[in-house]
Amino acid sequence: MMADNIDAADIKARYDEHCKKLLSYKSIIAYILTSVTEEFRGMDRREAEKYIGERTISTEAVDPDTPDRIVGDSTENSFTGEGKRFFDIKFRAVAPDGSGGAIELIINIEAQNVTGNIQAVLKRGFYYCGRLISAQYGTEFKDSEYDKLKKVYSIWICLDAKEERENTIVQYGIKPEVLAGSYPDIHAEKAGYDMLSLIMINLGSTSKDMDGIIGLLGTLLLNNDVNGKKNRLDNDFGIPMIEEFDKEVFDMCNLSSYVESKAVEKNNNTTIRKLVSEGIMTMEQAAEFYKISLEKVKEICSQKGV
Repeated sequence: MMADNIDAADIKARYDEHCKKLLSYKSIIAYILTSVTEEFRGMDRREAEKYIGERTISTEAVDPDTPDRIVGDSTENSFTGEGKRFFDIKFRAVAPDGSGGAIELIINIEAQNVTGNIQAVLKRGFYYCGRLISAQYGTEFKDSEYDKLKKVYSIWICLDAKEERENTIVQYGIKPEVLAGSYPDIHAEKAGYDMLSLIMINLGSTSKDMDGIIGLLGTLLLNNDVNGKKNRLDNDFGIPMIEEFDKEVFDMCNLSSYVESKAVEKNNNTTIRKLVSEGIMTMEQAAEFYKISLEKVKEICSQKGV
């Protein structure tokens, strides 16, 4: 029914909003950065929070100045139909370089359901990296001042990775390879080529029981037990339950529980229609068995013309 579809779309949008807000808290971002980025790895998480700038949530377009079309050999204006895309979370971070200086980074975090072609997901991730790089022209540098270019990270949290990939973290980046001749130490040039990194954090059904960053994100995003989630975040991962964060956790769990209950209800409704239509139960028997009113059974059956 259209009303059900609208309701489902609204629930998904609200759930996604809570998910992004939870991931945007400095305590969560600090845990992510100290776990998966080279510049922050090993740093105390409380210390790392000091270097995280203001976060934007779904307000900065990935490709704001690009028409929504594909230009190919046979057609010049083929619209994709996807609409405008926005970075889930985008922010700057300044990491100490160990010599009294600092490395400024531009970082994007995405939370995605990844059920399709992993190659397509990776290409989308690298496109986001490319946009984070190219968008710096006119803001970070102009003309030929490429030395001012900032390194970018796009960190993707995949909520439903296939079983063979779940509970893994994979980093993709630029790796030089000498193809001919005897070249001097290529790693000495790292500051010039190490300009983008795509990181995939693959979560699955068992992630909420793990330790480290996978356990934290699994608990935060995949555990629908409100008290269990809050206790583990606080006791096992040291994430303080400040009032606003606590409310986001509560609201997201309530949405998840609502979706689960609607799924059960939908399954029951299908079963009731089948039982009555095939003469296995009368409407009265179905009402008694499922502990609902006879009027509700009649409404359920009427949706399929029973």
